[in-house]
Amino acid sequence: MTKIASDQLSPELLYVVLDQVEEGVYFVDPERRITLWNRAAERITGWPAEAVVGRRCADGILRHCTENGTILCQTDCPLLAVMGDGASRSARAFMLRRDGARIPVNLRAAAMRDAAGVVNGCIEVFSDDAPRLASLEEIQQLRNEAMKDPLTGLPNRRFLLDRLPRVFDEARQQAVPVGVIFIDLDHFKQINDHYGHEMGDEVLRVAAATLRSNLREFDVVARWGGEEFVVIAPDLDANKLRLFAERLRALLERCEIGRPAFDIRVTASMGITLAGATESWTEVAGRADQLMYESKKDGRNRVTFG
Repeated sequence: MTKIASDQLSPELLYVVLDQVEEGVYFVDPERRITLWNRAAERITGWPAEAVVGRRCADGILRHCTENGTILCQTDCPLLAVMGDGASRSARAFMLRRDGARIPVNLRAAAMRDAAGVVNGCIEVFSDDAPRLASLEEIQQLRNEAMKDPLTGLPNRRFLLDRLPRVFDEARQQAVPVGVIFIDLDHFKQINDHYGHEMGDEVLRVAAATLRSNLREFDVVARWGGEEFVVIAPDLDANKLRLFAERLRALLERCEIGRPAFDIRVTASMGITLAGATESWTEVAGRADQLMYESKKDGRNRVTFG
C-alpha cells in the first residue's frame, strides 16, 4: 500500500486531490453523517456538497437499494457493515439521484481508522454503472459531424452502418430478435414542390423528432438519406414489432406542420422485418426496403411485414 507522510496531506490538499478523480467519493462518520463530498459525487448524483454534508446518507439523499427495490440503509448497508467489522466491501446498488431517478452504481466501501487503529468512519467510492456509459464512444462520434445528420440531428447512415455489427452481435449472443423498420415519407417531393424546400426541411425535422421521442432507450433511429429513416428495434417479436411500427406510423400521421399558415400532414410507408440469425445487414436491409415499396404500391401510409 502506498504511504504518505501525515504532514504532506493536509485537509486542503486532500480536497483538491479528491476533486480531480472521476469517481464519486464521500466520507461518513460513525453515525453515517456525510463529512466530505467530492465534485464527481455532485456530477453523478446531482446533489451539491452543501446539500449533503452534515446529513446522513439514508436521510432521503442516496438511499441505496437492490435491483428488486429493497432499501439497504436499514438492513444491508455496506457502510454499516464496514464499520461493524472493518472489512472492505464492493457491491452493485441503485442510488437515488437528486431528480428522483434510480441509477446503477458500482461502489467500494472501506473503513477509516484513527491513530489507534479504531474505525471512526467510512469512505465510499462509486461510479455510474448505467449501460449508456458503455456508449460514450458512440456519443462522442455522434457529435462529430461525419456521424450526424445536420438537418435532423439524428445519427446518419454512416453511424448506423458502423453501429449495426455490434447491435447484431449482441442480439445474437443474447438470443433476442432484431427488428428493422424502413420508413419513407409519402409524397415528399410534392411537399417540396408545393411549399418549398424550407418547409420540406421542417417536415424532415418534425418527423425525426417524432421518431426519436417515441423509441425505447436502446432503439436506434437514423436518417438513411433523403426522406428515408431506419429504426433498429431489438428484442421485439413479430407481433410487437408490428404494433411498434403501427404506433410510429400513427404518430407521424398526427403531426401538424406549418400551422397556422399551412396545415401539412405527414404520412409514411414502412417496411418491417426481423433479422435472421445468420443474415447479413445487406440481406435484411434489402428485404425491409422492398417491403417499404410494397407499402407504397398498396396505397401508402401503411406498414408491411415480411
